[in-house]
Amino acid sequence: MHMKFKNYILYKCLFLAMAQIGSIGSFGQFENVKISKNPKTYCNPLNISYRFSIPNPGCREAADPVLQVYKGKYYLFASKSGGYWYSTDMAKWNFVAISPKTLPIEQYAPTTFEYKGWLYYVGSVKTGTTGIIYKSQSPEKGEWTPIKEIKSDWDPSFLVEKDSLYLYAGCSNTQPIFSRVFNPESFQIVRDSTVLFGSQTQVHGFERPGDKNQFANKNNPWVEGAWINKHKGAYFLQYAVPGTSSSSYCNGLYTASSPAGPFKFASYSPVSYMPEGFIAGAGHGAMAEIAPNNLQSVQTMRVSVVHGFERRVGLFKAGFDKDNMLYSTTYLGDYPTFNPLQKSKNHQPGWMLLSGNKKVIVSSNHAAADEQKITDCDVRTFWSAATANAGEFVVVDLEDKKTIHAIQFNFAEAGATELPEKYKGTRNVVEAYNLYASNDGKQWFLIVDKSKDEEDHPHDYLEFESPFQARYIKVENVKFTAGLRFSMREIRVFGFGNEKQPLKTTGLAIVRNSQDPCKAKINWTSNATAKGYVIRFGIASDKLYNSIEIIGNKTQYEINCLNKGQEYYFKIDAYNENGITVGDETIKVE
Repeated sequence: MHMKFKNYILYKCLFLAMAQIGSIGSFGQFENVKISKNPKTYCNPLNISYRFSIPNPGCREAADPVLQVYKGKYYLFASKSGGYWYSTDMAKWNFVAISPKTLPIEQYAPTTFEYKGWLYYVGSVKTGTTGIIYKSQSPEKGEWTPIKEIKSDWDPSFLVEKDSLYLYAGCSNTQPIFSRVFNPESFQIVRDSTVLFGSQTQVHGFERPGDKNQFANKNNPWVEGAWINKHKGAYFLQYAVPGTSSSSYCNGLYTASSPAGPFKFASYSPVSYMPEGFIAGAGHGAMAEIAPNNLQSVQTMRVSVVHGFERRVGLFKAGFDKDNMLYSTTYLGDYPTFNPLQKSKNHQPGWMLLSGNKKVIVSSNHAAADEQKITDCDVRTFWSAATANAGEFVVVDLEDKKTIHAIQFNFAEAGATELPEKYKGTRNVVEAYNLYASNDGKQWFLIVDKSKDEEDHPHDYLEFESPFQARYIKVENVKFTAGLRFSMREIRVFGFGNEKQPLKTTGLAIVRNSQDPCKAKINWTSNATAKGYVIRFGIASDKLYNSIEIIGNKTQYEINCLNKGQEYYFKIDAYNENGITVGDETIKVE
């Protein structure tokens, strides 16, 4: 009797555990589902351990990034990160923790450059003060040597040109971008501050403040984040506007035939622009040639809810076209994208979002938490469970069996502001979970076991070796220390549906504002077969490098980022869960 009673208790506990998440199967079509060990894609924002901000509790941040190639490795530096990352394949990023005693790692907007086999590092310092320049030949080991105190500034960027070291800097809503020239051997100033350019919001719409550049006469934009590239004897100097907490955060461009200037405005600006989407913003960063004819753009992306400096890092394909025009590809820039080192005809595999605005079931809600925020296609909203206990879960119903190639879990930090003082700024964060799949919402199959994971992956992206079909996916918490409550910003499932691609969208019409030509109203005919649209535009019919994603079946959009005196061309593409249908009608706007 005693043994039977023990067996009964064991069975009872097992039954209750199973009931909490539904019956769990061990075999079936899901048994061969595996995460790819060598993923060919990634998904913005980058899945790195964004540190909790020391001055702004409950806020994760990494911003103002720099991508540096050095001795066959790829280095990623970003503001207020307590260190930096390096990679050998641009897929897995290894963190190098650095003490402020080794580098001024707590300064904003770090920058690097290579000179005579050494990697140099300079942090951002207040105007009128000096900074220390450091060098290393083993940055992956965190070994740095201080060299000399130099006159630097906010948001520095350096270019080595023959026997001169050019500094480009500036970060102000009143002061311009300027340059300074040093001797690269002694770091003595050869030529002091030379003003290059400032904002001109009356003629450059993208420089205007506001999430949609809507404030033409309200406040000055922040002009910051200078970054320079050289290509075929020309110099391309980017600058960020209008401010890091705006979804319109982007990069404008000036060009010159000499590193000293004069610099001329590039009429096709902005060259890095992503004002809409799951996560918006593509400004204040860097562009690096990671291989011959392989230019990559690393930029700041905006969250800015807990604090204006709550930010993430995005990576985008960039390049120069046949006419030596610089561009950055932000088209559906938060969808799965091929690894920069992956050789492919296209820059994206074409997997579509399957989870947008789909029904969600959760284990519990904290206060007025809304579980539908988990699929609302907005990184700035989140759902929170009542606790951070193991067993809290989220189920997403895809409405039908869909072919799944990848899933991105964007964890939130609910209650992080309430954590003890000793926790703030730490990297001791864990999001351990189990992932299940089902076709009926009753019988569940464990497809990914991350129950023992001790790494921080706030934007965990899983690419599967082979696609599989499922209607329901469920993430069950095992251990969560990013906040006081298990919380999710978004679950994004990528793959293909079972229907046809949308029909072409018709009726595209653009009316430019006669009083303010930086503005235009865009209209099109409703397309019942579409889940959303992408408006493409540029200064020529074959140079539609900028794009704006329209989520949902809307039929109009007001654009405020145009340049006065410049003609434009527009197209509109339609997308749904089955693919993208490119528009064939190009509209010219004088």
